[in-house]
Amino acid sequence: MQYWDVYGRCTTTVGPKLVYLWRSYIRFCSQHTAGVNEYLKIKNRDGTQQNIPGPVSLYFDHIKHAEITTCEALPIAANEAIVVYKEVLAEPVQINVKTKMSEEKVPLYQKSGSTMDSLHLVYSRKILHGPLMYQPRITETVMEHVWHGESKANHPSEVRVLSGLRKLQKIPLLEQQLYYNVRDVKTSDNNSLTIKLMLCYKIDNLEQMLDATNDPVGDLVNATCADVVAWAASRSYTKTLQETGSLSDLKTFPRLIEACKRIGLTVGKVVYRGYKGSIAMEKMHDIAVKRRLELKAQKDAAEEKERLEDFKLSKGLQRAAQEREKTLQENKHQANLKEMWHDQKLKQKHELNDLEHKQKLKQIRELNDLEAAHLKVLKDSGVDLTKYLVAKATGPATSHLHMSGNETSQLHVHG
Repeated sequence: MQYWDVYGRCTTTVGPKLVYLWRSYIRFCSQHTAGVNEYLKIKNRDGTQQNIPGPVSLYFDHIKHAEITTCEALPIAANEAIVVYKEVLAEPVQINVKTKMSEEKVPLYQKSGSTMDSLHLVYSRKILHGPLMYQPRITETVMEHVWHGESKANHPSEVRVLSGLRKLQKIPLLEQQLYYNVRDVKTSDNNSLTIKLMLCYKIDNLEQMLDATNDPVGDLVNATCADVVAWAASRSYTKTLQETGSLSDLKTFPRLIEACKRIGLTVGKVVYRGYKGSIAMEKMHDIAVKRRLELKAQKDAAEEKERLEDFKLSKGLQRAAQEREKTLQENKHQANLKEMWHDQKLKQKHELNDLEHKQKLKQIRELNDLEAAHLKVLKDSGVDLTKYLVAKATGPATSHLHMSGNETSQLHVHG
């Protein structure tokens, strides 16, 4: 705490401590702390300032300090950068500049390490790339960039890119996307359109961009508008709608490419996202499209009907051919069955005849054997086999022939 006695003397006491006071004015000193990613911003009563990086702790001195604020360091990602301006001392140097009327001397300030006499404050610029935690010094100021930005809208098609809407300190170095609608684009037949585009751009040379422009997005938008207007001015409404695919080709945007080279940017691609016309043109176009779609639907229906008839006819021909093939196969199968049945019957008949022939031969052999056995028995019994066999062969006599006389040689017998 700090206290003042009746004589105006100030005393600072750091506790814990017991102090007896009489007729004194007391003011307590608050404690200010800053963490690792913080710093203390101090404004002194003599007009000077200080930035003390953390971690740090400091008590407020009512005699010395006017204000102490705990501020957070500025985080910068790996693909981001900030532009820092630093105050430096410079001395004026006279240079001669020729004008139309005469030659004048103009002061040019340059850095110097001499005395403070005739010195002036100027700013030097440096670019810091991430990743880092930036804690500014008193003589440093982070530049705030004011670019074109997208306005808020209920629908993406109503978004407008206007100046001054995007404020940033950290410049992104990765590829960025910008949705932009080029409004009031006039065709050669005096029809109005709104062309919807998306730009993919990237900052290649930050130094060149800072030296060339204060609003790179505004330059991209203006160059894109100029290219789209020039492209549509040489085409009719119908031809414009037919050739909208060329709006996704970078060759259609020469002014955009030239502007990017001038300010240190690169446009990766331009994507055409559609169009929007006036209400009257949209209505006429919708009617024409509807009519074309109806005609196309009728044509497709007729073609589909013809295809269906052709399909039925081809399938009918295929079915008839299949039926003929089926009938032919069935006839062949029946003929093969008949032939097989006839062969089988012939085979069975031959087998039956063979069997009958074998049976007859067997019976004949058996009869012959019996006859031979019978003849043998007869022979053994003393029977003349010759007479027996002749008698058996001629059979029993059915008539008697009686001959008489001497001339038998002239006798002829006819049966």
